[in-house]
Amino acid sequence: MLMKYQEFIVLDLETTGVDSKTDDIIEFAAVKLDASGNIIDQLDFLVSTDQVLSPTIIALTGIRPEDIRDQPAIEELIPQIEQFCGDLPIVGHNIGFDIEFLVAKGCDVKLNPVLDTLELAHTVLPYQDFYRLEHLAKHFNFVHQPAHRAMADVLATVDLFKLLVHHVADLQASTRQQINQLVGEDTWQWQWLFANPLDFGDERFKAVSDTTVTNGLAEDIEQSGEYLSKINDVKSGKVNFIETHFPVSSLGLALSYAVSVKPAVLIVPEKMIKQIDWQSIIAGATVDFYYPAKLTYREGSEVELVESGIPIGALEARIITKIIIFKEEWGRDYAKLYLTREEEYQWEQKFSSLGSETSRADLILVSPTAALDMDVAGREVVIFDPLMMEDAEFRASSRLFSLNYFNAAISSRRDFIHQHIKPIDVKIADTAFKILNQISSSFTKLSEMIISIYRMSPPVSQQERNIELSQDVLDKEFKEEIGNAVENLESYLKLIREIKAPAVPQIAGTEKLIDHLQALKIQRADYRYFLFADDNRFYLELVPAVPKFSNILRIASEARNVTVLSSGLSVAGRFDYWKRYFGEFNSRIIEPAGKTELIVADDASEDSTEALVGAARQLILKKNEKSLILAPSNFEAKSVFTKIFDEAKANGIKLFSNDTAGTITCVPPLLKDGQPAIYISYYAWMHQAVWYAGDFDRIVLGKIPFEAISRPQFRVLGDGWEGFESYTLARAVFRFKVVLHTVSLLQRPISLIDARLYAKDYGRKIIDSLAGFSVIPDKIDSLFD
Repeated sequence: MLMKYQEFIVLDLETTGVDSKTDDIIEFAAVKLDASGNIIDQLDFLVSTDQVLSPTIIALTGIRPEDIRDQPAIEELIPQIEQFCGDLPIVGHNIGFDIEFLVAKGCDVKLNPVLDTLELAHTVLPYQDFYRLEHLAKHFNFVHQPAHRAMADVLATVDLFKLLVHHVADLQASTRQQINQLVGEDTWQWQWLFANPLDFGDERFKAVSDTTVTNGLAEDIEQSGEYLSKINDVKSGKVNFIETHFPVSSLGLALSYAVSVKPAVLIVPEKMIKQIDWQSIIAGATVDFYYPAKLTYREGSEVELVESGIPIGALEARIITKIIIFKEEWGRDYAKLYLTREEEYQWEQKFSSLGSETSRADLILVSPTAALDMDVAGREVVIFDPLMMEDAEFRASSRLFSLNYFNAAISSRRDFIHQHIKPIDVKIADTAFKILNQISSSFTKLSEMIISIYRMSPPVSQQERNIELSQDVLDKEFKEEIGNAVENLESYLKLIREIKAPAVPQIAGTEKLIDHLQALKIQRADYRYFLFADDNRFYLELVPAVPKFSNILRIASEARNVTVLSSGLSVAGRFDYWKRYFGEFNSRIIEPAGKTELIVADDASEDSTEALVGAARQLILKKNEKSLILAPSNFEAKSVFTKIFDEAKANGIKLFSNDTAGTITCVPPLLKDGQPAIYISYYAWMHQAVWYAGDFDRIVLGKIPFEAISRPQFRVLGDGWEGFESYTLARAVFRFKVVLHTVSLLQRPISLIDARLYAKDYGRKIIDSLAGFSVIPDKIDSLFD
């Protein structure tokens, strides 16, 4: 059979930033492949720019201003790029980014077929912790490793292209046949590959398993055995909050305890459910996962969708392809299935089952969101981060309107009409389509009005991102347009009520949408309304004025027992914060056997960034350590990196950040050469990085991060519960103590650059909360002596 494409262009750019309208290209590289995957030509050059290269870009790429000063401008090079690419398909990882930049600079590649290896990797590879090029290159042991130089990344992308081509070719012929029967070749950019796989030779890349987290958890479970009796000794009643300070990770302890009280449910972060080979580290218990009905597969749904006559787009084609691989190649193992956010929404609308199965496994792992609707009767529920439950319940009780949501609300209902109404009654379907057109028109007008509202009434403080809507900012025209949308939605609802079983989720979703739009129209008192917008997008969040957290209370009521194990539960010995969610409970603190020193800079600047910059400069002068600095936020981490970049370089200190290092798995190799180094990250990064941070000599913590005041959750819960003492401080202390416990496991010197522990009234409460730590004040100039 004749190949669809005989040659391919694989390309990559390095740029001064991520905005194609304002940032510039500083390096271009591309290779041309033949139909067998051989490189037959290449193009590679640096590009000049008038823009100042940021320290992050210099560190990331190694490109210095002097390297590009005398190079040609991009306008001079475009003819070469256009001639090299011709009309050939362009392959790249997240290639849309590169195409957008080329087009913005005047390069005529808009008509070239575009083949994104990121999309294909999402579809044919079993679940990966990360899909970034550097992670895939390391995980599959590519010959060429990316280095954030254009040609190095191109060659790594060629290796990835070969890997993915082989994955498709290695599918069973019957699997590819099913895909080709359901999905047309022109529906999705990669569909042709399943109809006629390329032959890229016999070379195969084999996955190199990263067992760092799995091995770390296995060790924690083994060590945790000796602590379980101490937990059981202090338990009393049905719900227990037990603050522990054992020298193991909170997850490892919770996992060990959950197995000991089986049958149990362990609530873990969603990403970790698929990251870890749980069964391999758990002895004497069967393990299963709970997925909510909306993300489980309904048998035959992909065939049903195709036979309905609904036009199949690229998104649906990808999902159908995944479903067939999931069924035929992965044994219906949900742990191997990866869905992007937009795919999750479509899955819920078109492919989900009507209910989740109840597992009989000894231990069920579940994400906080999925736990909210789970049947926990007869099981002990084990939680090691109760804030995850609070945040999940708050999100579940809120509604987020956005331009993407409005578009999806229309498209999903059009698909429903095609699939369930048109085959029954064409006349009713035509009426429903006309109604949806009117709703779509209202949504378009509302979107424009919402963005205009934000522009007319922006936040008064730079610290705030959202504005809270009140009656005086919603004019008569806005309310009338909401009324039009509601009226048409009610007409649509009346039509679909005549359709039985398949309409159940549509009816429920439409009723909820009507309720929230009506609430917005009259500014109903049981909600509060927060808005953020910029050029052509917006996020309008409706949140309950008085959140009830009924699902958490239901879990506490229906479970056999609930046990919360964490190092951060109390504030100055009290557990009051959690009673708002879990009711009354038994609470205990198991004191640690020894004390860890925490050196606190009691004269640090109130400016968090400047305080950390001062600490970093001292570390630079030491020139003999590998230090980890955790800033309060990612934004502040970037600021510190920028401010000390030149000084670190001048003193021979290797400087890294999350932006320059890649994924967490890339951290250990960066430190293996023994050279002095500083890695700058932020607090929230630490919980997933602890097993990769063993090579650091010292840990430096920035100011304890408090809740962002612009978050609707903060505005509602903080206001309702008298603000700082009962909400902000409690949450901050919890997260700080968890991070502090985590870094203490590394058994390295720990310093805290936060004078508020001594300068503020609440500082004493924080110090009194730190069981297991000796808090020692010191001056910032002598902090690391």
